[in-house]
Amino acid sequence: MSQDMDSIKLAIWGIGLYETFLKTAFDLTKPAGLELVCRADDRLPENMPADGLKVVTTEELASLYARGEVHAVILAVHHSKLAAVSSALMLKGILDLYYFPHYTYDYTLDRFSYDLLERIEVGKPRLSYLEFHLADHCNLNCKGCAHLSNITEPHLTDLSQFRKDLIRLGELFWGIERVRIMGGEPLLNEELPEYVKLVRETFPDADMHIVSNGLLINPGQQELFRVMRENHCSFNISLYPPAVKLKDRIQAVCALYGVRCLFTDPVRIFRTTFDPGGENDPENSYRHCDVTHCTFLKDGRLSNCITPFLLPQYEKLYGVTLPVPEGDIIDLYEEGLTGVDIMEKLAAPIKTCRYCDPEHTHAYYWEIAGKDRAKPEDYLSESARARLAAADGRD
Repeated sequence: MSQDMDSIKLAIWGIGLYETFLKTAFDLTKPAGLELVCRADDRLPENMPADGLKVVTTEELASLYARGEVHAVILAVHHSKLAAVSSALMLKGILDLYYFPHYTYDYTLDRFSYDLLERIEVGKPRLSYLEFHLADHCNLNCKGCAHLSNITEPHLTDLSQFRKDLIRLGELFWGIERVRIMGGEPLLNEELPEYVKLVRETFPDADMHIVSNGLLINPGQQELFRVMRENHCSFNISLYPPAVKLKDRIQAVCALYGVRCLFTDPVRIFRTTFDPGGENDPENSYRHCDVTHCTFLKDGRLSNCITPFLLPQYEKLYGVTLPVPEGDIIDLYEEGLTGVDIMEKLAAPIKTCRYCDPEHTHAYYWEIAGKDRAKPEDYLSESARARLAAADGRD
């Protein structure tokens, strides 16, 4: 919130740990020009703080706001609830809404300030999730990689195009809840620190993670670790068998530089659901998919799944005709497009879902299979594999 605002009367919506943090920080720092007049929530805890600050319901808060007795409301909720709570308050006519980026709740008093407040832009939705590649290729090359990173040609994302796309996303959405910087292997892109900085500059509250196999993490990456630490970015390490052996080393390096590092459970089994026959019911595939709403960004285009971007690659390598259905990929620069339009498209099955058969998943033990060893059946569901085997038998 800008420092030139005078006599701003604030309310905090939400009662709990975040609200206690903000109220305590307010009492200690006494920010100039701001007055905290009440806290609001519709579900009150049994033991309310006895500090004299008035407690009101959302309906009462809306009345105070309409009468000008409250000028702005700070949402003291987990970042995953910001979209729902802000929408509900906007429907009540409360339009001056603010929030603190989630990582500021870990700040000490010497780092925390009410100037860190971010405003929610009325008329724009909030995107819950975004992922993108920094490198399409990978240094590990897992058999049946869901992103085809073991068989793709080496390719790095263009930083200038990405900067342009982030600016466009900032025009369409007031925030992104979670951002995953992926590949391939993102550490193969030497410009990785610049991508981290761009995400944080454009979306101050994003829960940002670099998804990596961890094999390239080393103590000599001082600049990357500095940028990650300063921009509140974490590592998410996929514990494939080679990474399991290096887990302690990876943890030690991240701890040395003060960067948070999260690990998956050990990954010993891979599962594939791809069915190039394309005869599956998209609605049914979408309903049974366990990775829906994985909004993927590539070169100014979005989809709610990476698969539409991968079809040409599989087609090129294995000679299977796999046309990308019209409308499955959203052009960010389409004239008249709004964030609401995008949200509606992302919330529904796409025609490409017909190439997925999650009810007949093929499972196998993890192994490496680079381009020289990979086979088309590595990516197929059980049903597609059965058809392929039958066809081979007839030949």
